[in-house]
Amino acid sequence: MIETTLFAKTMIILCSQLSIVFGLTFYVMKKSKEAYFNNTTFLGISFRGAMNLNKEFDLIPYIEDTKGFPKYMHLPNGTKDDDPVIAMNEESRVKWQKIGYVVSPPANKFLNAVIVSWTVLLFILVFIGYFSVPLGIFVFTAQSVLMGLLLGVLFLEMDENDGIRALKITFLATLFSGFIGYSDVGSAIYNSGFVQNILFFGLLALILFEFSRTVFNFSRNTIRLKAFFGIGLFIVFLFYDFARLNELSGYSNKWDTAFQIALSLYLDIINLLLEILEAMD
Repeated sequence: MIETTLFAKTMIILCSQLSIVFGLTFYVMKKSKEAYFNNTTFLGISFRGAMNLNKEFDLIPYIEDTKGFPKYMHLPNGTKDDDPVIAMNEESRVKWQKIGYVVSPPANKFLNAVIVSWTVLLFILVFIGYFSVPLGIFVFTAQSVLMGLLLGVLFLEMDENDGIRALKITFLATLFSGFIGYSDVGSAIYNSGFVQNILFFGLLALILFEFSRTVFNFSRNTIRLKAFFGIGLFIVFLFYDFARLNELSGYSNKWDTAFQIALSLYLDIINLLLEILEAMD
């Protein structure tokens, strides 16, 4: 039997999961473009074609309005305290429309189910690897499939051209982080309690900010500033986790260790990509 190193084990897990995520992301974009040209839907989504500022073709996804009633309506420029209303018939719809309400786009039940399932699997994934690596790989794969679908839709929502550019930046940043993590700088980062405190409190600050966005309205500049902070933070996380892989390679060569490191690197990369996307949006 061929014996593999901890690095090889980790890369097998990490690269296979990232291949699933990004492979499905490109699949969603490809099938969405086909749906646009065939005038059909994909994942319950319809598409319009447009040109972005760089003269690149851009798909604009939307959910077609359902026929009949009831219809949910909202104020397009209202605050979060403005409650939506329900129009039960055409007369009611016209009444609300006269005072500024517009029909809310219908929800995509399939995507909502994907989001809920992905959230549950991600929560399970954080803990399950400690008990069973094969089961952890199964949950990891299921989560990656859902992540790929969501990421594909997210790329389309903002601009798939920017999404591809963000993906390239993430790839280069990950390669750079790998080299740093395996250098003396990475070793110093891994053994620095100060850096560990920065990572902990930085991540806590990001989480608190994201929760506060459900209550407060922040300016675009504030959100972009947070995104740049997140980019820097997750690059340092990549430094740290690559350095951890390098340090543990000297005295551990188990699949459960490889699984935990691969999961950490996976989350670093996905979060880095999401922060780059938010900075570009």
